[in-house]
Amino acid sequence: GREYRDATFSFKKEFEKVTVLCFENHSDLTTDELAELRIDDAEKGGLWPATLTPPQRQLMAQATLAYGLDPLMQELTVYQGKPLVTIRGRRRKDAEAGHHPSISFRFLTQEEKAGFTEAGAFHDGDLAQYCILTTEDGNTVEGFGKCTKAERNAGRQPVARDNPIEMCQKRAEDRARLMAYGPI
Repeated sequence: GREYRDATFSFKKEFEKVTVLCFENHSDLTTDELAELRIDDAEKGGLWPATLTPPQRQLMAQATLAYGLDPLMQELTVYQGKPLVTIRGRRRKDAEAGHHPSISFRFLTQEEKAGFTEAGAFHDGDLAQYCILTTEDGNTVEGFGKCTKAERNAGRQPVARDNPIEMCQKRAEDRARLMAYGPI
């Protein structure tokens, strides 16, 4: 039983009302209570599926607390019913660990594209990029990221549909960071 104070904001462009719940004494909240509040806000804000089951919600809460991720800042999301650390979360956690790499991206060479195509891992209309990550120690790793034509056409993922190169880069960077620094 905490006291809430309601506030309503109206935005002229969207003509939508947003209700904001504020704790009177948020300094009294435990870390678990703050995480639970962030999870509630992520659900209400449409950042997580409305169909999240209680066990999935509990799993998300555990991941939020265990890894210190912020669902409102889109550092953690639900993918195929399981928690997924987004590239935003990965970047922040790497920075907190003192990792500040140099990152660049490149498209596949014709030879690489031919090799992937021959192996059945790349098809007509697919997009792919490599992330070249250079660590603070000067070590370089390359991560591969792909966005298939089928993903873009399915329209389930807005980034894959609207900005497939960004999706390729996020996937490539995530793989490069995993190779360079290990899991979160």
